[in-house]
Amino acid sequence: MNCNGNPIVAANLHPIGGQGGFAELSFPLSRIFNASTEGYNAGWVLHFDYETDRATAADVRHGDGVARTDLDNASITYRLNKWVTFVNQLSYINSRAATANSKLFAGHLVSQARSWRNEFGPVFVF
Repeated sequence: MNCNGNPIVAANLHPIGGQGGFAELSFPLSRIFNASTEGYNAGWVLHFDYETDRATAADVRHGDGVARTDLDNASITYRLNKWVTFVNQLSYINSRAATANSKLFAGHLVSQARSWRNEFGPVFVF
């Protein structure tokens, strides 16, 4: 029993069926442009990534109504030394609802929601 005197019931959760995948491509810029391994330009890498996730139609109707989400990433990485790396990543996220104008996003009913993100930060390795 919980605090209100109601019985506690375990939720019956079912996974969402779907399909998806990803593709990644990296370019070691320092190696491509023959940078000295001892110099300041030795640690540059350009990285691209695409991911998609699609739910089956039956699960979309019983779930939250989001049919497909795509994620595109591009990042540039600079490795300062073996302990510190700096990363700048730009992401584009596009989510689509199963039915037109069915989701509330930024105060409007829409069928697609798009988001741009730009992140920069250091990565410390110990």
